[in-house]
Amino acid sequence: MTENKKNDKRQKLLIFMCWLMYTVSYVSRYSYNANVVAIKDFYSVTNSVTGLVGSCFFFAYGLGQIINGLFCKKYNKKFFLAGALLVSGAVNFYLFTCPPINTYKYAWLLNGCGLSVLWSSLLLTLSENLDEKHLTPAMVIMSSTVPAGTVITYGASALFNLGGGFKYSFLLGGLMVSAVAVVWLFVCDKLTAKQEKKGEVEAEINTVNKKKASGLVLASLIIFGVFMAICNFVKDGLNAWVPQILKDTYGFGDSLSIVLTLVLPVVGLFGSMTVVALAKAVKNDVAVNLILFAASAACIIGVMFLIRTDAYVLVIALFGAVSLFAHAINSFLTSFVPLKMRDEFNSGFLAGVLNGCGYAGSTLSMYTLGTIADNGGWDGAFSLLAGLSAAAVALAAVFTILGRKKTALK
Repeated sequence: MTENKKNDKRQKLLIFMCWLMYTVSYVSRYSYNANVVAIKDFYSVTNSVTGLVGSCFFFAYGLGQIINGLFCKKYNKKFFLAGALLVSGAVNFYLFTCPPINTYKYAWLLNGCGLSVLWSSLLLTLSENLDEKHLTPAMVIMSSTVPAGTVITYGASALFNLGGGFKYSFLLGGLMVSAVAVVWLFVCDKLTAKQEKKGEVEAEINTVNKKKASGLVLASLIIFGVFMAICNFVKDGLNAWVPQILKDTYGFGDSLSIVLTLVLPVVGLFGSMTVVALAKAVKNDVAVNLILFAASAACIIGVMFLIRTDAYVLVIALFGAVSLFAHAINSFLTSFVPLKMRDEFNSGFLAGVLNGCGYAGSTLSMYTLGTIADNGGWDGAFSLLAGLSAAAVALAAVFTILGRKKTALK
């Protein structure tokens, strides 16, 4: 095998391992979200109590994203990535024992701290080790990790709730992340051996390029951070609460509610393909987000009109469409933008900051929506989701107009 073929194979295997690590991390983080209805019934607690657990994870994960984005260049990727997965595995094994509900929030806080290491470190690893030929495929592949991991978790949880109970979702999450962590320890050195460093020569060039980032680019990144917060508020809020919404509204059982919720991540799998096609057609990053948020707001308003009717198939389809648009936004901002801008910014840092902004929204989503539902039903929650999506559309429209005026003046 020629050197070029060996290098090509190494890069493809590295992309697969990074995809696998982040995919299984969703199994060990959504093992709680996918079973929130069953956990609520098992412990006889309110929506706000179960929502607080999820918010604790999102808080630790979001803050950790920013911190790890700053320092990920200094990490030993072999041990930090494996360690993050093993911490998450230990937490899932603990919750498999069905401990008191008041310990869940602390355990899930620790899970968030551990898993927050992953995204920025994985994006930086890819950025440092891939050539241009493999970069775009890597963006698309990595953007599929969220829906893929969600499908696995919700599908398995539906089966576990039919027989055996929700606790086996935690066992599955613990086993998967632990196994992948061990594999990474064995293969890391071989897959990243070439990293030495295409960067020594390029480091100085990249440093100069990073200093040249324009004010408009920096303003775009701030706007992207706001978009991520709103996107994750909607995406993670729906992922967590749609099973409960279906149960409360239509009287579906726990397992059926989880199975029907699978529509969200399954449709979300097409988010990355949707945003690739849209970005090629529009060629304006902010406008891409404007279109996706507008479509999301329209679908949520559709849910508000239909939720009190018997048209639950249409309601679930609209939830799936919202999931598609949210996953498209998430993929675009956390995968495409950081890797596309690697000459101007440290990809790991940018991915960490944008993902951290997203999880600021996630932190608020579960507890806020659960509390609103406890006090006044789900109508208020839908109104908030639609309002936030509409606010993102307005912000994108204003920024696009101002950006064009600034460009025209030049």
